[in-house]
Amino acid sequence: MRRAGFWAIDIGGIADSPTYLQIENQTVYFKDATSLWGLETAAAQRQMCKGFSSKNAATVGIGPAGEQFNRYAAVFTD
Repeated sequence: MRRAGFWAIDIGGIADSPTYLQIENQTVYFKDATSLWGLETAAAQRQMCKGFSSKNAATVGIGPAGEQFNRYAAVFTD
C-alpha cells in the first residue's frame, strides 16, 4: 500500500455486492468481486493479479471464512 502512495485507507459502509479494492497509480478503484466469491484465497489472489507484473502487485484476501463473517476468519497476503 505504501508503494502505491498511501499510508492508510479508511473505508466505511457495506458494499451491496462482493467488492475488492484495486490501487493503481495512486488511484483507488472498487471492483466487482462476484467472480472471486467462494474461491480459495490463493485462487482469488491469482485472479486479482492477472494483468499486473508480479513485482508490482500484491494482494490481501479474506477467504471463504471471511465471506461468511466467521469470527475465526483470517486475512491472507501473498
